[in-house]
Amino acid sequence: MEFTFNKWLLKKKQLDKLSQENYWEKLQHPNKHHPIRPYRGELFVVELGINVGFEFSSLHLSLIIQNDIGNTFRNTTIIIPITDYKDGKFDKYVNKKITNEDLESKVLNGLNKDPSKLKLEDIRIIDKARLEAKIGKVKPEYIKEVENKLKKLLSFD
Repeated sequence: MEFTFNKWLLKKKQLDKLSQENYWEKLQHPNKHHPIRPYRGELFVVELGINVGFEFSSLHLSLIIQNDIGNTFRNTTIIIPITDYKDGKFDKYVNKKITNEDLESKVLNGLNKDPSKLKLEDIRIIDKARLEAKIGKVKPEYIKEVENKLKKLLSFD
């Protein structure tokens, strides 16, 4: 779905309002827990907005990679967007294949495009207000493989 700038401004206003509501709800919680608490390894549809250049835009399936403590207390989370798996357009150094077989649990039918690929080089921090529908969770061994690929990509080895 392609956004027009005016539609995006309206959507952004809604997301900003939701973000503020979530923040105030967090402040009211006795332990300061954020009301939206995804878990590492869960897959969500995420509203990424309008892109600049080669960035992802609009709705994209994404993998939550921030740790669970951060997801409990922070207003933001860290994601990796997921896109179509196309032969000839797969770079094994910055992409990781994902299939419904990699899911531990799924909502509805899981991945709508099986296989798909994680775009590891497009890792980003988002406000949790951008999280739309949860569609499942990857297996623990899959998230470990993602962590190892990220370490190599970011030269953390």
